[in-house]
Amino acid sequence: MVKRHFHEILKQRKRYLCSECLRSITLKLWQETVPLDNGYNLIIYHLYDYLPNQIIDYLCDEYSQIVIAIMRKTNNFFFMDQFSLELVDYINKFTSSLRDNFYIIALK
Repeated sequence: MVKRHFHEILKQRKRYLCSECLRSITLKLWQETVPLDNGYNLIIYHLYDYLPNQIIDYLCDEYSQIVIAIMRKTNNFFFMDQFSLELVDYINKFTSSLRDNFYIIALK
């Protein structure tokens, strides 16, 4: 098991799993939306929150594609190891100056 941090999220790892077993693993992406002022939203993607630690490395390629799609969609995003609700007030002030939705990609 290799612990991942946000700066390693797009690195590919060697897979030691047969294709049949890989197909049996379900990709789970937990999305949370927090309404902000002025009609904007804070959208949080928790990538690895519900996955067993042994499965994370096998789904790295799929999660990399999700992260790349978010990065192409907007410039308003942060990477975080772990999201906490204490940050919502700060992001709310920041988002109102950007006048757009804000995305957070959190590992947990």
